Amino acid sequence: MDLQRLYPRPGTTTPADAISRLDLGSRAPAGRPYLVLNMVASLDGKAAVQGRTRELGGEADRQ
Repeated sequence: MDLQRLYPRPGTTTPADAISRLDLGSRAPAGRPYLVLNMVASLDGKAAVQGRTRELGGEADRQ
């Protein structure tokens, strides 16, 4: 699956590459576990559509 990158340079990337470029492990305190969340909201600020969240995200959000 390819993702469209908009910033800093437009192009395509993969979910794994996009995540690895964030270098999340180096942001965590040494020797401490860390947690990463992906939160999605609709344009009007809702977090669910008819009580379900699946419709707000895509396949890349679930990987």
